Amino acid sequence: MEQFRQLGEVLGSLQSLMVFEDDIKINRQQCTFLYENLRRAFDIVSVEIRENLRFNEPPRKWSALELPLKELVGVFQGGEHYIKQCIVETNWWAKAISLGHSADVADEHLYRLVSCLPVVLEAVEQSMEEADGRKKVLLSKKYDRGWLDRKLFEVRFGKQYLGLPEIDNRMEMVVKEDRWALMEMVSEKGYHGIKMSSSKHDHWLAKIVTGPRGKLYPISILVASSDYKLKRRIGEGSHFKEIQWLGDTFVARHFFQDIGPLIPEIELLALLSHPNVIQLFAIFSDDERKECFLLTEAMVGDLSNYVKTTATVTHPRKLQPFSLLLAVDIMVQISRGMEYLHSKNIRHGNLNPSTVLVRPTVDENHLLVKITGFGFSSVGISRHNTNQCIWSAPEIVPQDGSTEKADVYSFGMLCFELLTGKVPFDDSHLKGDDDKIIRNIRAGERPLFPFPLPKYLTCLTKKCWQNDPKDRPDFTTISRVLRYIKRFLLLNPGHSHPNAPVPSVDYFDVDNSLCCQFPLWGFKDSGSGSGVAGTSHIPFQMFAYKVVEMEKMNGADDRLVCSDSGGDLNAVSDNINNHLNLISAARSPSTSPPPQPILEASNSESESKSLSKSESESKSMAISKSESKKSLGAKGTLVSKPLGSDHGNYNKQKKWPSRLKASPQLGSLNRRSRWKSEDNIPNLASMSPDGRTRQSGNSSDSELSQRRR
Repeated sequence: MEQFRQLGEVLGSLQSLMVFEDDIKINRQQCTFLYENLRRAFDIVSVEIRENLRFNEPPRKWSALELPLKELVGVFQGGEHYIKQCIVETNWWAKAISLGHSADVADEHLYRLVSCLPVVLEAVEQSMEEADGRKKVLLSKKYDRGWLDRKLFEVRFGKQYLGLPEIDNRMEMVVKEDRWALMEMVSEKGYHGIKMSSSKHDHWLAKIVTGPRGKLYPISILVASSDYKLKRRIGEGSHFKEIQWLGDTFVARHFFQDIGPLIPEIELLALLSHPNVIQLFAIFSDDERKECFLLTEAMVGDLSNYVKTTATVTHPRKLQPFSLLLAVDIMVQISRGMEYLHSKNIRHGNLNPSTVLVRPTVDENHLLVKITGFGFSSVGISRHNTNQCIWSAPEIVPQDGSTEKADVYSFGMLCFELLTGKVPFDDSHLKGDDDKIIRNIRAGERPLFPFPLPKYLTCLTKKCWQNDPKDRPDFTTISRVLRYIKRFLLLNPGHSHPNAPVPSVDYFDVDNSLCCQFPLWGFKDSGSGSGVAGTSHIPFQMFAYKVVEMEKMNGADDRLVCSDSGGDLNAVSDNINNHLNLISAARSPSTSPPPQPILEASNSESESKSLSKSESESKSMAISKSESKKSLGAKGTLVSKPLGSDHGNYNKQKKWPSRLKASPQLGSLNRRSRWKSEDNIPNLASMSPDGRTRQSGNSSDSELSQRRR
């Protein structure tokens, strides 16, 4: 209850700020949009709590909401801080440069809100587990397999999750409106009390704010400014400097080199905009001296130093540098940043704690994480000297270069340090001998966890540092799994105890099961080609995880389990597609209840026609198995393919059967009698193409060969 009260206090503070909405000088539309969604989220949570809980409920019921509501309070506080930044007039030029191209609203605050809201609503559902039978039935129907269709989910539950899918489209619109308003403000040289002189310095600043990213500006704009000041150098022998300019703090990357060959790469990096990737604000150069400054945002320090100085000094007796919840949150942010870079065809090649920057936020349980150190390899990218061989994948050391799966390996080593506070191989007998370390890493040696940790986190780490690159997941999958692990930690507050609860299923198995049904699930449907799921996709992804998790827990998931053999995985995919095709054909989009798994035909003739149609579809799907096997690894895990490689053919390959006609004599009153006789109806998901039932959900090799014939 205390956290819910704090949530109301932060919302009241936000309402007070938005009284002065017209005084917001930067990103006004984004601030308004963020406030509207925060207010709607509070209203949604309030309705759920009012309908399912009472003020004088026992503390054990409110305890289920403690961590999720605490997380939501942090989201609200972050949104309030952002709006304050945009409304305060001090250091206006610095804020216009740093916030004018920012993606913080869409990709940080709204992402955190949309990710946290489903967890809070699920926590309310957990608190009503001892409710009456009617509520239990309604709750069980919510997680029905019939809703595993994104468009149906958005129609049925969209308002409960902030009005999906309009949130992404609306966000793109308000970002464009704010960008246009900022350019108009600067061009008018004065707006709502902001005084802009006609000096040469302000003229150049206006060009930086309104001009395209990646453009070169004279170095005198920076170093000759009256308020330019060097505060400190970052790292020994590093090119990075912390400076003060325009009343704010920035980090400048200072080096001497001909800038010409680097211009194409600079233009590419300047277009990057993600809350977990370092932002490049401006480039200043001097052609005569071959001197260059790259202006970026300021952070407190890198993850390596933060672990050593802050976490271990503050809590010297703790084995882990961070709580599990904070460690997973950091892992989520790193994974999202790497997912974004890979979607832009950028390989990092040097991912380690010294290239991951952190900064505390107003939420004490949240650290802002940003990835740096990629690009400009000829300039030098390390802030600190690191033993690169322990972070690099065995297939690329000691050679230079990187791949997406090599970055995943480095991420696994980084997760090890996050969870244990120890540098990989630091306690090994091979410490200091790089040649032996490289040789042993190639032979399969990995660092040992020094103390017990939750298996679901150690398994994720070990999946990332597999010797074979094909066995490592991609960052899109890692982000989804980590997001659901964080949801598990929020719903189970005793995760730090020795006998802490553990997930009853492997979340990678859950993700594989869903990938069997939705080969492109989690990706944007638009033609952006970014390959990163939009904010509005997150509630459906978490909902789908919950549905499959419940089915696996109830033992009703035999047809969904992806086994280690590629042949079984293909059979599972066929069974899923056959079953869901019949479901989708039988349901009506206008009906609100979820569709029933099996509809009886009106007569024996229509039933035989529908079954023969199902048989023909099974045979047609068996023909495409040879193509689907190409995307499978040696153990049946899905190997990532470039976005859009099969997007165009996906809808063509699906052949939806004709709609089954429901029995006219079955109405809403006698629906129960139909369910009672369900055991007498053959399970279509477990039928072979020739109509004979199988004993298990997986196909044998002989059955697969018969299907191919």
